[in-house]
Amino acid sequence: MKTIPLFPIGIVIFPGATLPLHIFEVRYRELVDTCLKNNTEFGINFVEVAKMHNVGCTVKITQMLEKYPDGRMDIAVTGQKRYHLKNMRDGEQKYYVGDIETFDDSDDEVDVELTIECMESYNDIVKVVFGAHEVLSSLKEVGPVKPSFFFAQKCGLTLEQKQELLEMNSENKRLEFLKKHMGEILPKVKQVEYIENIIRSDGYFKPPTIE
Repeated sequence: MKTIPLFPIGIVIFPGATLPLHIFEVRYRELVDTCLKNNTEFGINFVEVAKMHNVGCTVKITQMLEKYPDGRMDIAVTGQKRYHLKNMRDGEQKYYVGDIETFDDSDDEVDVELTIECMESYNDIVKVVFGAHEVLSSLKEVGPVKPSFFFAQKCGLTLEQKQELLEMNSENKRLEFLKKHMGEILPKVKQVEYIENIIRSDGYFKPPTIE
């Protein structure tokens, strides 16, 4: 069991993914200042319609993008480990604090053929929506990130679908989920409204190139 600061918000972040955050509330400015000072992580839990999901992802602040004169700031955070929120504490700090237990996937052997099929579908989507420069030439370009979490960043998932994927403890199950999803949207991906939906769902930063 580990105790960490919490930042409940209407986004889902995956391990290895990088997202920008605009910090404006005083309590979350304090949270960020504390994490920067101590070089520690905080947790992000997806909140929807006054419901906070118990499975979240720890994040590390990887960049201070901008700090404004009034104290607001733009930061970049990168997902680290998934966790189950066991107990939420309110009142100990200005921000929320929670007791968490991190978890990883089961030891199932990853289906390489399924992974490649997903990469091909992913390439078909990003080529239309984002351009040929986003296409993967090999799985090596995914880097240390689990392929499913990489593909999930740019394939038009809803927040609810992203949360469902985050909670799965099997890479093969996530890949099957993505294969089905991408197979359903591929015939429609050239339509303007689908392109706009995918772009709106993509707030992730492009990862650095892997040599």
